[in-house]
Amino acid sequence: MHNYHDVHKTFPPAFVTPTDPRATTPASIYTDALNSAGAQGAGANPSWGWAAFLLPFVEQSALYDAGNIGKGDLVLNHRDVYRTPVSTYMCPSDTGSPLDNDSNWNRLTNSDYRAAKSSYVVANDHETPTRNSSATGAFFENSNTKMRDIIDGTSNTIAAGERMYHPNNTGVSGAVWAGMLSTTAGSPHGGFARDCAGTGRLGINQIDNWNFASAFSSRHSGGAQFLLFDGSVRFVSENIDHVVGGGTPDSLYEYLLAIKDEQVVGEF
Repeated sequence: MHNYHDVHKTFPPAFVTPTDPRATTPASIYTDALNSAGAQGAGANPSWGWAAFLLPFVEQSALYDAGNIGKGDLVLNHRDVYRTPVSTYMCPSDTGSPLDNDSNWNRLTNSDYRAAKSSYVVANDHETPTRNSSATGAFFENSNTKMRDIIDGTSNTIAAGERMYHPNNTGVSGAVWAGMLSTTAGSPHGGFARDCAGTGRLGINQIDNWNFASAFSSRHSGGAQFLLFDGSVRFVSENIDHVVGGGTPDSLYEYLLAIKDEQVVGEF
């Protein structure tokens, strides 16, 4: 993250929505990207995400170049790339196959298009999954958050955290390193990037409903690992002070997820 910022003077975006009309037009190269019911995802927008943009900084330049990432190529043109497992993006404690995990991406596509998993998602909002710049976290669609924008301090603000593989009947869970494939038509959150971003909509490791797919979780007992903007990694307890809901951060966990709530953060 820091090396990317040094080069580009900003942190990577959560995801970049393609402008190429083939990405959303049914009569396109994506007509065969079907969901499990045999129908094309309504308004599906396949997008490269933050972890794809970081590839050159985690010794994966060859993969980055193969996908022509950052140069306007559409992600679904590069199955050999987004189906390549990247060990850097997988927690050894996470379960499930490196491929074809139960992600939003995988539910919207057939087996030929399913993607390699990740165990990490960036922080989007303290509560509500938010696609645009009104997000209280650092990462959203086409975001260009800079170090100076982390008003609350780099040691007090979450950049990314864990998301474990946990399929269930109420929603999807897994993350995808390459980016996100989400629907816009009829989506309650405007195609929020569940595959690569997380929020404080549920507590850490809370898995009882669909919002699990927008939250943070891990296979570690009692909490999850989080990356802060100062480059440190902290284990955060699932019992951290957390008041779910509300448009304004009003609990410790929410303060950590937001970049400029200007609230004092105590021990955690």
